[in-house]
Amino acid sequence: MENNRKNIVIIGIITVLIVSIILGIYLYKDYQNKKYEVEEIANYLYYSIYENGKMGVIDTKGNIVVEPEYDNVNIPNPEKAVFICLKSDKTIVKNDKKETLFEKFEEVSRYKYKRYSK
Repeated sequence: MENNRKNIVIIGIITVLIVSIILGIYLYKDYQNKKYEVEEIANYLYYSIYENGKMGVIDTKGNIVVEPEYDNVNIPNPEKAVFICLKSDKTIVKNDKKETLFEKFEEVSRYKYKRYSK
């Protein structure tokens, strides 16, 4: 009876190890196959501004694109008119037409990543 339990435990451990190894190999291969492109920025069209303790966005001509009324403004790509604005704990996404994007979503937040440089 005791040998049967030992055999069952050993078989269970071996099964878990084999499944873990197969899953690890599959995930590693999937990770290796992903291709990422870092987009080169040729023209800076938008800049953040800081006025009276608040942030906004201006274009290259100095026109206010997003009023300086936010605690923080992130411009993910200065060639594209998408601005991530933080006011208190709420994230709002704006464009160059002063429209709010993604309003139908309960919550919108930016993807946080580590910055790498060459």
